[in-house]
Amino acid sequence: MDIRYLLYYLSYSYDWLLPRPTIEKKTTEIEYKKLEKEVLYQEITDFVTLITQYFDSDDLNSLYNNINNLEIILNKKYRNFDNAYDPVNNRIYIEESDSRIPIYHELFHLSSTIYKDGIVYSGFNQWSDKYSIGIGITEGYTQLLNEKLMDDKNKTFKHGYNDLVYYTKVLELIIGAEKMSHLYLTADLKGLVDELCMYASKEEIMKFIARTDYVNNFKVYNPNFSSIEEAIKHKLMIISYKEIKRFLIKTYLTKYVYLINEKRKLNDLETIDQLTEELNNNIDEVMYDYNCILYKKNNKQVKLLSRREIDKIVNSSLNIRRKV
Repeated sequence: MDIRYLLYYLSYSYDWLLPRPTIEKKTTEIEYKKLEKEVLYQEITDFVTLITQYFDSDDLNSLYNNINNLEIILNKKYRNFDNAYDPVNNRIYIEESDSRIPIYHELFHLSSTIYKDGIVYSGFNQWSDKYSIGIGITEGYTQLLNEKLMDDKNKTFKHGYNDLVYYTKVLELIIGAEKMSHLYLTADLKGLVDELCMYASKEEIMKFIARTDYVNNFKVYNPNFSSIEEAIKHKLMIISYKEIKRFLIKTYLTKYVYLINEKRKLNDLETIDQLTEELNNNIDEVMYDYNCILYKKNNKQVKLLSRREIDKIVNSSLNIRRKV
């Protein structure tokens, strides 16, 4: 994973994005008798029960369309992955020795995937034989939802998405949890970008997505980097982490500056107080130094973004107007 790959990701264009295809719910019933033949039947049942209670039915077309024809394959790899969802054939590949834990992550993929005309729309990921975009934030948000809803069943689930989970937590603060989950479950990457366009340029957003893809794929294709601490020593990874963090801070602050300024024009002091409270409640999460400690030098921590760099981002956000 070298500079050529990073340059490829950075070539992402808004024009690449396709609107999600419209699909109809084929059925409103889960055929549990048919699913009983599958291994992990109880886990599937628990997942379906919880997700249908938690999310709006209109957001669950993919779940209903995919679940009744699901096939689970044990102890066989999918493109070199032990645990994975194959959207083309509607199969979940699971390593039997640890099958009870990762099944929920893969079921979230199933619940957010549309396959049509040779293109997979999965969460915030669009891919075909020719291209792929959005895998980084898709994996991060899949795991974030997994931890939110299936927390008691995921305490021992080991994964490599911690940084991507953090990034999507901040994205959720910008977009809003209900809207974010709606866009994810309906496989609407273009919709997500359009929402972010209120507070950032298309070019900034596409570069952010590109860098999260690079972060995800760097670790996938460089197994020798077994931890974030090791991977982050790579120069291009450091650049990607810096730019991702910069984008998230700037976009989050720009949102609140814009909203507060709009309410100030209307002299809506009550809403301004509410927005200010939200900003204060969440700013620590946004500024959180996840992955920001690069290494120690002379017993001093060297941070990803210096205090001066963060102050510059904050100050530059104070007078930003809505992007068009």
